[in-house]
Amino acid sequence: MCPGNWLWASMTFMARFSRSSSRSPVRTRGPLEEMPTVQHPFLNVFELERLLYTGKTACNHADEVWPGLYLGDQDIANNHRELRRLGITHVLNASHSRWRGTPEITHPPWQAEE
Repeated sequence: MCPGNWLWASMTFMARFSRSSSRSPVRTRGPLEEMPTVQHPFLNVFELERLLYTGKTACNHADEVWPGLYLGDQDIANNHRELRRLGITHVLNASHSRWRGTPEITHPPWQAEE
């Protein structure tokens, strides 16, 4: 999906969100209204809204944002057992901090031979 579509999707969502939070009457969807079908792995606006309004809130240290690609925090990067359980072989520190990790984190012993 090109960046222009993401911008359009976010602007559409924000327009609907601001309308629903104002005092003006809100148009609601019927229970069996047509749900758009998705032909690609990206979420459309309807699915994003559904996730935002009905999604559970959780505090995870790592979330799979793409198959096999996790986004996590320092706690998960230090947890060797959890890294092994998730099948994570490489950790990339993309933060702006002084913490650099340890050699065991950067090159774990269970890393696959290349």
